[in-house]
Amino acid sequence: MFHLLLENEEIQFSNSFAQFYLQVDEAKKIFDEIDDDEYDKIQDQRKNDDFIVDDDGYGYRDHGGEIWERDDHPEDGGKKKKKSSMYVFSFSPKFIAQPLFLQPNEQSITAFMKPKSTINRPGAVTNSSAQIKQKPKVSAEQSKDIMNNLFQELDSKDVDELQDVNNSAVVTELNKPIAFNQNDMLTSKYAVTLETRQEVEQKRVTEQIQAQAQIGQNQQSSNPFSKKRKFEEISTNQNANASDSKRVSNQTNDNLNKVETQVISMLKVANPQIKVTSKLARMDDSMKIDQTSAQKNQIEQTVNHSKLQRYNQNQMMSGIKLDNRTSKPIRNLEIWNQVLANTQEFPLPLNENGTLSFYWIDAHEENNGTDLYIFGKIYQPQMRQFVSCSMKVNGMQRELYALPKMRGKARGALTVEEEKQQVRAVMMELDDIRKKRFPQISKWRCKPVNRKYAFEMPIQHGEHQFLKIKYDSTMPPLPSTIQGNTFECIFGSTQSMLELFILKRKIRGPCWMTIKNPTKVTDFKKTWCRQGIVIDNPKNVEVTLEDLNKQELPPLTSLTFSFKTTRAQQNTNEIAMISCLINTNIAQEGPSQVERTQSFTLLRKLDGKPMPYDFDQKVKQRKENIIQKFENERQMIEAFIAKVFIVDPDLVVAHNLCGGMFDLLLARIQYLKVNHWSRIGRLKKTQIPNKKLDFGGSSYGGSQWIPRQVTCGRLLVDTFLSAKELVRETSYDLTYLAKVQLKKDRQDFDDELLPTLYITSERLFSLIDHTEKDAYLTIQLMNHLAIIPLTLQLTNIAGNLWFRSLQNARAERNEMLLLHEFKKKKFILPDKKAPFAKDFKRNMFADEFEELKSGKGPKKGGKRKKAAYAGGLVIEPKAGFYDNIILLLDFNSLYPSIIQEYNLCFTTVNRRPTKNFDGSEVKSQFKAAGTDANEGNEVEEADLPDKNVNVKDAVLPNVLRDLVQKRKAVKEKMKNEKDAVKLSQLEIRQKAIKLTANSMYGCLGFGSSRFHAQAIAALITKTGRDTLLRTKDIAENKLGFNVVYGDTDSIMINTGTNQLQQSLEMGKRPQGLKLIALYKCLEIEIDGVFKSLLLLKKKKYAALKYEGFGTPDAKVVQEVKGLDMVRRDWCPLSKNVGNFVLNQILSGKQREDVVLNLNEYLSDIGEKMKNNGITLDQFIITKQLTKAISEYSDIKGQPHVAVAQRLKNQGKSESDLVNNFIPYVIGAQPFDPSKTNPALAGKAYHPEEVVSSKGKILLDIEWYITMQVLPPITRLIEHIDGIDVEFVAQCLGVDPKKYKYHSSEKKTGETNNDDGTLIQNPILQTETERSLKGRTIAELTIKCPHCSESYHFPGIFQDGKNNTLSGLLCIKCTQPIPEAYIQNRVTLFLKQLLTLYYQGNKQCQEPACGAVSRQLLYNNKCINLACKLKNDTRYTEQKTNDTLRYLQGLFNVKKYIQENQKNGCVHKTVEEVPNFDAFARMQGKVDDIMIRSKYNKVDLSSIFNFMKLGKQQ
Repeated sequence: MFHLLLENEEIQFSNSFAQFYLQVDEAKKIFDEIDDDEYDKIQDQRKNDDFIVDDDGYGYRDHGGEIWERDDHPEDGGKKKKKSSMYVFSFSPKFIAQPLFLQPNEQSITAFMKPKSTINRPGAVTNSSAQIKQKPKVSAEQSKDIMNNLFQELDSKDVDELQDVNNSAVVTELNKPIAFNQNDMLTSKYAVTLETRQEVEQKRVTEQIQAQAQIGQNQQSSNPFSKKRKFEEISTNQNANASDSKRVSNQTNDNLNKVETQVISMLKVANPQIKVTSKLARMDDSMKIDQTSAQKNQIEQTVNHSKLQRYNQNQMMSGIKLDNRTSKPIRNLEIWNQVLANTQEFPLPLNENGTLSFYWIDAHEENNGTDLYIFGKIYQPQMRQFVSCSMKVNGMQRELYALPKMRGKARGALTVEEEKQQVRAVMMELDDIRKKRFPQISKWRCKPVNRKYAFEMPIQHGEHQFLKIKYDSTMPPLPSTIQGNTFECIFGSTQSMLELFILKRKIRGPCWMTIKNPTKVTDFKKTWCRQGIVIDNPKNVEVTLEDLNKQELPPLTSLTFSFKTTRAQQNTNEIAMISCLINTNIAQEGPSQVERTQSFTLLRKLDGKPMPYDFDQKVKQRKENIIQKFENERQMIEAFIAKVFIVDPDLVVAHNLCGGMFDLLLARIQYLKVNHWSRIGRLKKTQIPNKKLDFGGSSYGGSQWIPRQVTCGRLLVDTFLSAKELVRETSYDLTYLAKVQLKKDRQDFDDELLPTLYITSERLFSLIDHTEKDAYLTIQLMNHLAIIPLTLQLTNIAGNLWFRSLQNARAERNEMLLLHEFKKKKFILPDKKAPFAKDFKRNMFADEFEELKSGKGPKKGGKRKKAAYAGGLVIEPKAGFYDNIILLLDFNSLYPSIIQEYNLCFTTVNRRPTKNFDGSEVKSQFKAAGTDANEGNEVEEADLPDKNVNVKDAVLPNVLRDLVQKRKAVKEKMKNEKDAVKLSQLEIRQKAIKLTANSMYGCLGFGSSRFHAQAIAALITKTGRDTLLRTKDIAENKLGFNVVYGDTDSIMINTGTNQLQQSLEMGKRPQGLKLIALYKCLEIEIDGVFKSLLLLKKKKYAALKYEGFGTPDAKVVQEVKGLDMVRRDWCPLSKNVGNFVLNQILSGKQREDVVLNLNEYLSDIGEKMKNNGITLDQFIITKQLTKAISEYSDIKGQPHVAVAQRLKNQGKSESDLVNNFIPYVIGAQPFDPSKTNPALAGKAYHPEEVVSSKGKILLDIEWYITMQVLPPITRLIEHIDGIDVEFVAQCLGVDPKKYKYHSSEKKTGETNNDDGTLIQNPILQTETERSLKGRTIAELTIKCPHCSESYHFPGIFQDGKNNTLSGLLCIKCTQPIPEAYIQNRVTLFLKQLLTLYYQGNKQCQEPACGAVSRQLLYNNKCINLACKLKNDTRYTEQKTNDTLRYLQGLFNVKKYIQENQKNGCVHKTVEEVPNFDAFARMQGKVDDIMIRSKYNKVDLSSIFNFMKLGKQQ
């Protein structure tokens, strides 16, 4: 027992809570201090006061008391609502309204608001004033007893039990493991096993018995003033002195401090002017929550938490912390800014000859080429470091070439005088056009020149005379569509000044340049660089190889950042946190030390939510990084931009930077009107771009792309885009790349959970560490993939902008490489088309555009455009499981080698023009009338050029040949290089050369490329297909290999051995004389060795692969290609079971052991599923809600939409649902009991509904087995002998008869014959792909009338024990089969075959579903709404025709004799065959059907009918 005595404080306690009176400013005092007598008078006055106007004394009456003296209404079944035992703050008296008296048959408003159990009956006394009794005054002794009892109660109970309901909820939330993403949240929340209804009912009865016993114990309390709850033993010494109470008080002081600290901190956040005078208000540095006591207060649920798998928070936190590295917080950015600002006062570091050494990194043009800026770095000796510098190039001139129009004579046939007159006429007409239509062009210079042309316009390939025009770039360009009477078109009108500058000065990527006559910019600087210069002539820029070899490359400064976003009330994304890492020593030619970084984190308060009370104090204690807190988002973004300006990075690095991060940052900058936003880049701008895309005028290097306009001068490094080009992975998110490439774990993060991490400092710091770790993993990934040195080498090879190489603009790299080569050889360059809205991004990101879209989801809109020409060849795979070693033989750079092998170039391949002079497409002469314009044109097949063609004129082969020679030279240096750093640099260079050579073919087939030549691309792929077929033929027929699969440039061969060394020797045989004699440039080698291979379909296989084969360190790893076993609409249980089955198949164990392990595992899974032995989280399916619920036309077949609809009806905002993943499970009962046959959506539930149903909702285990577990297993075991679907179904505990059809189809092809059908499924023939029988729908089955033996009809002859027997004899009893019986069977067979074909049945691809329907659904979807796969035609034209051919071959005597002559057939002629007439009659029946079939023979007259008509015309 203790007494709480506080000086100058008055504490009054009621039955169940305590009240603090707080001291506020005198000017705002809202309490009156009065004695008890005066207070009694006020209460009487309240009772008599008629405070409702014009109610005539009816309906309302004030009982005169205070709000804390009123008992709670018996809500929730008459149980008294639990109140807080601690601090409740009141600042004004409350008035409680009670019913006074009513008219008959009327009820008061108060009665209407009360529960029904509290409403007065009509016969009750209506005068409530008679019921009000004066409460007896409590004496001092009784008051003292009450206080003592309350203090004893406080002393005997834990502090957690003293908290109110809200505090308990907070404690429960805090004790939950930290979840950064929805999957972790679902796992931690629903990792529980469900209970049956019987268990729930038994538990409910037990709880009622215990509750009644507890009530009986509580009623034994003898003290009338004590609470109804039983407390621990109360001390009998109620008259203890103050010293005893103080001693006891000190013992419990810590517990009270915890609760009071929370309450006071919340009050101070709500009202900072409140002054708490309690002596117990002492802030503790760390608040710990007792998890055990908090769990006692939680309401028992109907799930078994004994198996709850909770994350270890300490382990999780240790996983978030960064690796060991030197992290230096930036704490003196202001001083640094002042020092860097003084660099503008330093003079230019000129060389002895007055030139300036300038290392350029980026370039940008503004105002349609009027302003050209080059950004780079110069060495500032006063600071002993490199600083940023900008260079403005003045004096640029446009270059245009006008093609004279030929009249009468062909090009090249004119005399010198005629050519002069022709050029003079063009000059006069153009000058007249300039004066009339373009007066802004004041003057220009013209002269005739000779240039070559070899591209897609109707101009004869070769050298021609053009009129060259030059004028100042400050004047506007001429339109590209301008035409005249004396000239055909004008070339170069759309060329940007930046591109012209790079080509004219022969600049090949970032390098050192010597600047002549530079002028320093001191006033009105247009950039944010530390230094700025201007040159008046572009010829003042020189690049020499000596400078490239002598001078070292300056280090770059990088700023790597990561965001955390939150969803605002306006359904917009906002930035909540930014973490940055700064590295000032990024190497350009090798690996960098990313461990030596500087870091800072900026975060802000969330709207309407306070920061943790001890956050500022904890921030001061953290010394490893700097954390700055801001009141709103605008302040945080302005601080971020200011730090970017101070750091002045050359590289801005982030993961998925171009896929949404930068767009969000710019959107928030524009919405919040952030100041100095252009400091993100290095070019000063006043107006932020407000258009998504700017299509005015042409641009080079993506200068019209909004992020490019904002960040020009700095390089954007997106590790997501770079990883897509440099590595081949199934996923490119940061979590997957960190695990696969960096061997580090990362937790995914969902923005929806961000507000839950602002509750405590510990959680907020974990969020900060997670954000900073994302930035650290990003820069590590950049260094690991060598993005900077590799893209630098690619840029130096191609001669384009470094910025575009970082954006994976392969097509643009190839363009610039060819532009440099053709410009050097005096060719007229093809113009670049102005981008349109619908294909701007395709031009921007080249061939990465389609990959970016597919990464976000399926395409929306119209149908997919048909391929313009045939691509690579894919050889039909011999599906099955191979436990022998499989070799993967691959051509080294097949398409580049073909280009070199046959000298394929724009100048050597004769082809028809595809573009008109105005740039429009030429319509194909072979295009059929009425064909959709979007469909691919018929490509005219070009012929291979003559081998005697002059190789010097072939630019494209020479470029590739030069790249190959350079790569060989680099690889030779690598063999002798021992320095690790130099070896790494050489490896990067040879990889860059390889990437450039392999991507050269892409620009030929890419429609938006300036060097698009569809005929050449089609010729290359056609030659590649022929090469692959020839290689397959050599491997099979000459080398004796068994080719099981082939794809574009590689083949897989079955070695038939398990010895690695022996298989490698076999792999060297195709590299021998057989292939070298055919080709000069084509080389084939072993690209992979598979220990075992599970080949399912085209581009779908799983294998155990030897990694590092041929070396002592060789190891076996698992490789999976194309097997989409893990989809979001599949539950985690499906993934786990599928992976286990795949691992067992590839384990290399004996078949019996594999079957035994699968039987044991699957039986255990099936048993656990039926006995609720698997936690609920394993059944959860997640699917994204891609659009508004109202936009879905069919909700019945989409369970996630139905669940989202219910969530919306329950009050959840639709903005929180759209674009988010909806979790659901499938129950055994429909959600709406009125539906007798519900669709799948009617059986879908949110996991919370299942947990809260208390056993009423059970999972549909059979559906999960059928639709979730069986499908991935069925695809894997399809070609495994000894394992079938029927076996798997039996192991899982479902009826195997449902899958007998699929099992028999795999085994013997026989189905249940109860319906009397004669058509049977065939035996699968996997020995040879030429087996016609293996491609038939069914085989002819007959039944012996003598012994009732059923068997497949063998044909004319069958193999006997010692000799061949006639096919008309029974295979068992050797009795003759009547001819009429066989004829009838053949007739019935043909009728049923044609009936099945014309029925047009379609069957689902999913064996577990197997739904058959004749309906034509959109996109061939399955008719079963619960199934997500597509339908295939059950009996196709090919199968029907093959079946007829098989039946025809059964009775073809001539064919039988020809095929068996090699085996010494005794029958030399047809007449010698017994029963020849009978077989001929049977064959005639089949021939009649074959003759009527249009699929038997091709009608060539109908195909070439257009030629015949043309001749007649």
